[in-house]
Amino acid sequence: MKKQKNSKADKATDSTAVETPKQYYSIDIRGKTIDQLSVSMLIARRCCFSCKQTHELDLTLESNPKSYIQMITDHCKDTPDYLLPDTPLKEAIFRIILASGNRKTTAKAVENVLASKWSSTAYPRNASEEVIQSLLDQGSKYGIVKAG
Repeated sequence: MKKQKNSKADKATDSTAVETPKQYYSIDIRGKTIDQLSVSMLIARRCCFSCKQTHELDLTLESNPKSYIQMITDHCKDTPDYLLPDTPLKEAIFRIILASGNRKTTAKAVENVLASKWSSTAYPRNASEEVIQSLLDQGSKYGIVKAG
């Protein structure tokens, strides 16, 4: 008599099939400050030169950071100098999250954006998923937090 294999049970007991859950991250804009800086000011500083000149930026603690995120997603993210190849990696991660409208993102998604934006740089650097994951986990100065 042949014994039938239970493929679900085999997969459950196979230790190589264990997959770690994806970690998602976003910028915590609920508080008024991040590392003693106004959240709005921290985000408004990433607006492009043109937007800084044409819009009156209210950089008080009471200003709404969502309006600056919207400005970045509508215009600034598409300017040539928004994500230059010599941008520090942690700053680049922060800018990518802002450009996405502060939607929760993964290290892999950030890696994909950087790979497409920095593919032809003269000075390649390690922007692997592992390095980005490590920086995301240490994102407190930028207000980057784990998101559900």
